[in-house]
Amino acid sequence: MPELSSRVRVIENAVPVNEIHEVGRRAISQRTCNMDIIFVGRLIEAKGVDVLLRAVAIAQRELGTPINTCIVGDGPLKPQLKNLAASLGLNGLSFVNTQLNIYEWIACSKVIALPSRWEGLPMVLLEAMAIMRPAIIATPVGGMNDLLEDKVSGILVTVDDEKQLSSAICCILEDENLRNRLAHEAFGAVKEKYDIKRMFDQTLSIYRSVARLDDM
Repeated sequence: MPELSSRVRVIENAVPVNEIHEVGRRAISQRTCNMDIIFVGRLIEAKGVDVLLRAVAIAQRELGTPINTCIVGDGPLKPQLKNLAASLGLNGLSFVNTQLNIYEWIACSKVIALPSRWEGLPMVLLEAMAIMRPAIIATPVGGMNDLLEDKVSGILVTVDDEKQLSSAICCILEDENLRNRLAHEAFGAVKEKYDIKRMFDQTLSIYRSVARLDDM
């Protein structure tokens, strides 16, 4: 309703940036694992994991070496995706179930890939940005397009474009300075706009505004 538009306030998703960053920092210092690429999410069509697998296969041929890739999550497409991985010869790829200590898994990865076909604002994106370890490759859909600045805080690739995704993978894996720069910029962006303290302050401000109206 147009007459209500001036009274609508939007509060974005948020994460406890400092707490997540500290967990990630400890995991990095311990170096319990070291992955090239990680995907975290439901194994459904919307997430585009099939595109990621084909892109990794192309990137492996380009780089001439296996790419350690971990698919974390469950969903109805898991058997189909496993078959696809086998047919592509992705020997460096593993599927694991949903993990409670997912921050540690993300922190031990060089790249997090989110090749979604459609999306809202995935919490795993905010969490990865807060960890400040993996560089982010994503598609410009939903909230990811608003949150990430291409080639500044992440690399944005076209939906369903496995060749463009593979090029981004090769570029980031071969350039540690680029990975670090992207991750640092991403941390700054999530700290400024999506920290849970900011969400708390915004919510409190709205409640106070409503309370003042009620007192009038």
